[in-house]
Amino acid sequence: MSSTFDITKNIDTTNKKLIYDYYPIILNTDDYTYYTNEPKYLKINSVFKPNAPNLLYPDTMNSYNGSKIYITDLIHDNIAQIQSQNVIGELIIEHAPITGSGKYYTCFLLESNPNIKFTDSNSVDELINKISKKENNISFALNTSIPSQNNCIVYDINTSDKVFVFTNMIYVNNASYKYITEKITGTPASWFSKFPTNQKYIVLPKNNITQQGEDEIYIDCTPTGESAETIATYNVPIQSEYTRDASKLDFMKTLINVMMFFIFILLTYFTVPFFYKTVVVDNIYKLISGDFHVLNRRNVAVDVFISIVAVVLFFTMLGYGMNKNFEFVMYAVYFFVFFGLSASVVGYNREIGFFKDKYRDEYKKFAEDPANKDKPEILKFIDILKELGQYIIEVVQFDVFGKGETKPIIAMFATFILFLIIILPIWLTKKISKTVFIFLMWFIPVFIILPGVSIISITMIPNSDKPKS
Repeated sequence: MSSTFDITKNIDTTNKKLIYDYYPIILNTDDYTYYTNEPKYLKINSVFKPNAPNLLYPDTMNSYNGSKIYITDLIHDNIAQIQSQNVIGELIIEHAPITGSGKYYTCFLLESNPNIKFTDSNSVDELINKISKKENNISFALNTSIPSQNNCIVYDINTSDKVFVFTNMIYVNNASYKYITEKITGTPASWFSKFPTNQKYIVLPKNNITQQGEDEIYIDCTPTGESAETIATYNVPIQSEYTRDASKLDFMKTLINVMMFFIFILLTYFTVPFFYKTVVVDNIYKLISGDFHVLNRRNVAVDVFISIVAVVLFFTMLGYGMNKNFEFVMYAVYFFVFFGLSASVVGYNREIGFFKDKYRDEYKKFAEDPANKDKPEILKFIDILKELGQYIIEVVQFDVFGKGETKPIIAMFATFILFLIIILPIWLTKKISKTVFIFLMWFIPVFIILPGVSIISITMIPNSDKPKS
């Protein structure tokens, strides 16, 4: 029996709809791997948003998310209407189900002619070029490189997995031709076959294939120096506009973000003062003995410590975002806004007396009295540094040795092990990248587990162990 696809036959008449959307993503060095052993191919662990599907088929109730991208040797060399010797490989996207079942593979044929000088770059060319240079922070917007599709061949791998082969090819430049023909020699082992074992397939017509936001402007590019008999005319998308549905979706996302921002402000206004009073002011009264000078000095040291941690966290996220994942720049900005709002709210509540930190008021009166300006009790920068050092020592001692029945170090170790048990399988299944895994492995323990367990442990100190002021 024939193992060749004929796109003039088996035209689907059941009105199945195929909608795809490969919106822009950012790739880092640990997201892609070039397999140097035969067969050689390129694999990318994609970072498409899990709640934003890339593929809908056969209707909008069955959605799929791109999980891996491959650049491989040519698989589908068996399409009757495509006999060009210039088809050199395929870009294949593996999809995992969101609301559907099984795995779906979309295959885009890559074409290039070495006899024609073509140096313009599309997103696929940029991807290949930057991966070959092992660059980081690679922006990849596949939608802009996919021409309008006239047909799509659909066939089953098994009872749940499917392959979609688009027949309008993506044209790549000479540099990509060199990379693919020299470095790409095969496909992953034990992959799908190039023709269904049951000999059954369907062909979706143009009207049944939609690219989300597809309203591109195309230019017909005909390379010079060749006759019409030797070259084809290629549709090169140069601009992409959102459709009305996409615009509505963007509006809804913006509206939700604005609502979340206002909710965030309200939560900050009502929760930060209570948290600061409970964790800082109340515990200073509980755990520190001495007059108002001692209590105020410790409060200032704690404020300085919190500010230092916030500054370190801000620049860490900012630096990580600039070098690894740009989304963390946004997180850094959010954190900066949150910390600024929190500081303002704390200052306001201190002025209206919410914290009931009388030692601050007493010290303020003492410091404002001209008769006391030369007294040693006036807080100096060196005094703050000494108190900050003493505070850090006491925190470490408490975390390691505990107080009374509390054993923070044991609780922190147990919490970290639990966190590791949760996050390690997620990383091993490639749901998150290596850089995100490493970031979480120090960020969570340092900024969440350590302070969180310490705060909880302080509240559990028996009354008999709490020093009296």
